[in-house]
Amino acid sequence: MISPFFFSSGEMKQRLARTLARMAQLELDALITSNPANVRYLTGFLQELEAGGIKTGSFNLPDWEETHDGFERLLKSLFSSPTPPTALILDELFEFHATYHHLSQRGLRVPQDVSLICTDEDPGLAWCEPPVSHIRWDYRPVVSRVVRWANNVARGKEDLRQSRTKAKFIAGGTIGPVTKEAKISSQS
Repeated sequence: MISPFFFSSGEMKQRLARTLARMAQLELDALITSNPANVRYLTGFLQELEAGGIKTGSFNLPDWEETHDGFERLLKSLFSSPTPPTALILDELFEFHATYHHLSQRGLRVPQDVSLICTDEDPGLAWCEPPVSHIRWDYRPVVSRVVRWANNVARGKEDLRQSRTKAKFIAGGTIGPVTKEAKISSQS
């Protein structure tokens, strides 16, 4: 896996764990809905949470069928549970929009009832109100590295080097405190 982040994967896991620990203090749950292919990598993230005293399970990193119906089943299952999530971290823009629509159909508001973060930046985010909380990173060095890697592999060269680029969290307006009423209303 080629990490697009400037810091090491260990530091990334620690940063995420510290952020989620702080969110827990604010009574925000956290969940990463991710491409199931990333589960192995993100297992270290769960270990960091556990080391910080946060109990984890499949709720924090659910496995789901990567189809429209699979994602919809995941969202229905999560928001029908006795303790639905109050925050979601989503890999892709389409997951963000599907989740936003799902929440609105349940009468839940972003960020008043559920916080959403998208780990990908897209020009379409500029059209959203409130502005979407997301991670901004320059993909060009990563793309260049992938092209160099493909050329090396095509010539029979082993190439295990990684490429990194600086990433910045853009707070946006889709993160907010969750009230006790929101937790209760999402269960109905």
